[in-house]
Amino acid sequence: MRKLILLAGLLLSLQACYLEEKLQRSNPYDDQFDATINCRADTDCARVGFCVQGKCAQCKDSNDCADQKACVQGVCQTCQTAKDCGGGLACLEGKCSACKVSADCGGAGQVCRDGTCSPCESEEAGTCILTGTYTDELKLTADIKWILRGAVFIGDDVKSVALRIEPGTTIVGEKQSTGVLIVRRNGKIFAEGTREKPIVFTSSQPKGQRQRGDWGGLVINGNARLNNCVGGSPLGICEGFGEGGTGWYGGTNDNDSSGVLRYVRVEFAGRLFSPDNELNGIAFQAVGSGTTVEYVQVHMNADDGVEFFGGTVSFKYILVTGAEDDSLDWTDGWRGNGQFFIAQQYTDGGDCGIEADNQETNFDATPRSGPTLSNLTFVGGNEAGTGAGARLRRGTGAKIYNAIFMNYKGACLRIDDADTYKNGWDTAGSKLNGDLVVSNSIIQCPTNFKGATGEGINFTIEDFFNALNPGNLIGDPMLTAPTNYKTPDFRPKDGSPAASGAFQLQGNAFFDKVGFIGGVDPKADWTTGWTNYDPN
Repeated sequence: MRKLILLAGLLLSLQACYLEEKLQRSNPYDDQFDATINCRADTDCARVGFCVQGKCAQCKDSNDCADQKACVQGVCQTCQTAKDCGGGLACLEGKCSACKVSADCGGAGQVCRDGTCSPCESEEAGTCILTGTYTDELKLTADIKWILRGAVFIGDDVKSVALRIEPGTTIVGEKQSTGVLIVRRNGKIFAEGTREKPIVFTSSQPKGQRQRGDWGGLVINGNARLNNCVGGSPLGICEGFGEGGTGWYGGTNDNDSSGVLRYVRVEFAGRLFSPDNELNGIAFQAVGSGTTVEYVQVHMNADDGVEFFGGTVSFKYILVTGAEDDSLDWTDGWRGNGQFFIAQQYTDGGDCGIEADNQETNFDATPRSGPTLSNLTFVGGNEAGTGAGARLRRGTGAKIYNAIFMNYKGACLRIDDADTYKNGWDTAGSKLNGDLVVSNSIIQCPTNFKGATGEGINFTIEDFFNALNPGNLIGDPMLTAPTNYKTPDFRPKDGSPAASGAFQLQGNAFFDKVGFIGGVDPKADWTTGWTNYDPN
């Protein structure tokens, strides 16, 4: 009898782990349940769900919960953070859901890829490695150092995808894999730094060991028109295919937007694979006029500083220092505007300040290259160089106002090819037609001019500068410290001819009306506080 009583008592105590049949699954801790009795298995918690560490729980993870609730300490409830959800889910409006952007994942090195939050690959604390293609919105935060491993693509050339970068963020291109960031068509980059917190793209090498060409640079592909069509276009329109395998670009929308670059530095980039296959500091490939580019420095680049391949994107406030090739390059029908550009060559490298083409093989291709540029300062310095301050060739148009070209060994101003002269000349009126202009500018070089001769050349380059265009001057622009490589100062000194005399462009709201010639105001230096001149 004693044994039967003990057995009955044991059975009663075991039943304490069960909930009554009438209790709902969503209420596992009803007062009828004795939580002091440890469960042994899920079967002990049949009306609740699971036995977790001796206690009956409603859920083990969020997959056990209905209505997109999160499993928090064994109870299904509304989520507060992505951490509540787990399993790669984000917390969106209190529900565990597939992420849409990396910010949905709660930071801490989590990124959104294909709707799933996952920790970024990392080989050391405080870093995240970016690889492959991102087809969901991606946010790079300033608390992480982001590493570009190989070619990193934003978007799939069809879907609208955004890359957002916080002020003060550092992104490094891995040297071993030639890291490069490529924003595909319909993708956008919002790299919006500040003077106090610029966004920096730089080398993965330690300071003191950084060199030109350590990584690939930044490439932006847009949907604007160009004049150099590559065979095999998947869309059947005029498209180009980027050097270095950087993808298709071009379309029919000159107003296309690829986002914003503001207070951005690109350092120690560029990669020359062959003479016609190279990566620049920043390549704007058929980028449209809806894109904002302002306060950008390209420093110590192995190829061109910035290059425009077609498109209509405009810029303000660009500084290129120490480029090994050209500082500003355009081709294939670029038709944007630009104001406040400064370039400084170093003694160990550099070709032209400006190298400008319409198209390499068809000099009359349309739409024709023809940007409008104002307030430029180009300072040569390559001791063994033969480049020009501005080399206009292959049928390009260009309207250049309020510029300074100095110290270029090849020439300050060079115009090549009969098609370039023809494009700028009104034969019937025997005068310039307004498509080729260098006005209200100052030059000072060992050789100031180099021009073409022969059939189709309707004017000499000397007459072009001295007589056919107004307001030009040959002489010292009297800049403060234009050849100082550690702490340069491109402002005109007191009494400088560049301090006044600027041409005021009419009918183009893009341009600020200023009185000075060159890229910087004598009284306000926009290059201070966010730029870098460290050689390595």
